[in-house]
Amino acid sequence: MQNDHSNDTPKPVVPDLREVVQNELPILFEFMPETDRTWGIANKLFKAEVEKRYQEAGDSTVEVEANLYYIIRKVQLGDQQAIRMLNFFQRLLEEITMYLPEAERERIRKTIKDILISMDHQYLNFFGEIAVLNNIMKTGLYNLTAVEYKLSDSDNTIDFAFSNKTTGGNLLVEVVNMHPKSNKIENHPEKIATFLTTKFSKKILSKATTEQFYLTPVIWAPVADLKIYSEFLANNNLPVAGLIEPAAYATFVSPEDGAIFIHRFGRLTTLFTDKFGGEYSTNYS
Repeated sequence: MQNDHSNDTPKPVVPDLREVVQNELPILFEFMPETDRTWGIANKLFKAEVEKRYQEAGDSTVEVEANLYYIIRKVQLGDQQAIRMLNFFQRLLEEITMYLPEAERERIRKTIKDILISMDHQYLNFFGEIAVLNNIMKTGLYNLTAVEYKLSDSDNTIDFAFSNKTTGGNLLVEVVNMHPKSNKIENHPEKIATFLTTKFSKKILSKATTEQFYLTPVIWAPVADLKIYSEFLANNNLPVAGLIEPAAYATFVSPEDGAIFIHRFGRLTTLFTDKFGGEYSTNYS
């Protein structure tokens, strides 16, 4: 039987998330000022989550699903992988403030809010959306015109709508995040193709629209797993029409200076193709 904490056992001290984020991920305040009510909501959810995990642990430890605040705590404990990931988040948000005009930045406030109030690994989905948005804005070709764009012939929405600065044409992009389990990944081309076809065909069909949009997968996985997908995509055509090549995140560490991080977020077939995927390949997150 799992042990419960007795009433006289002190409850865990839950810090104010504003202080936690200010110390470790201050760029978030560019999007969500400390007076915003979202912080109060996040604090309430986080306190409930900590107390729930504390009760479930009893007198032992318990495996918990990572959220942003778990990553921050791991950083405070000196975990190198967490340090690299949080550094990626900080730099990503710094970049998006450079490429996204302030007038358009307001459009992603809900995404930032969702990061703050997510108490499980789903927080990565919102960083995935921002990373895709950042890559598009970095081209300098587009303006962001809508987030959660309402389709003209459906009740569904698409994550992002852009207008081409030169032609005025529309670009619609839907981001879908994947969190494959390593023990479920089979390095077999036919099985990978079947998996991608099944997953993404359903997603495209679920939008039920005649408007053209592009589905952009983001895969969150260890580098060893990402390389399986990368090799498949390098040797096989994408199995679904309208599917953009999946993107992923990896951070490489300089072998000369472990404090130098080379963050990558982009197409899987380009993630490991230069020296950062070669001589740096043993130093990744």
